Amino acid sequence: MLHRKAKVNEIDCHDTVINDLYAKPLGATLGRARFVNLLNLRNTNLDDDNAIEILEGIDKAVVTNIDLSENPKLTAKFYSYLTTMISEPGTNLQWLELEQNHIDHGTLE
Repeated sequence: MLHRKAKVNEIDCHDTVINDLYAKPLGATLGRARFVNLLNLRNTNLDDDNAIEILEGIDKAVVTNIDLSENPKLTAKFYSYLTTMISEPGTNLQWLELEQNHIDHGTLE
């Protein structure tokens, strides 16, 4: 069994493909990660359902930084969820990175 002396405050999954098999368990695990304030999901090939599954699991009062860059499969469905999540009371998100996601007027309609 692995024991850590220090609290882990970052989950870094960048450049790792997260598909249906991994999104749900990751989301469920993040709900128990009480010290994680940075979530790096850059270039993880996320689609709407997988990204929503993961974000539904985070502790919104603790996570302050999320990087979802380089995930061009995200569409208006995800961005609608993200807008709602950000505006919920108790959400403490301070930094959100969405570089190279091909967001344009059509994506957000």
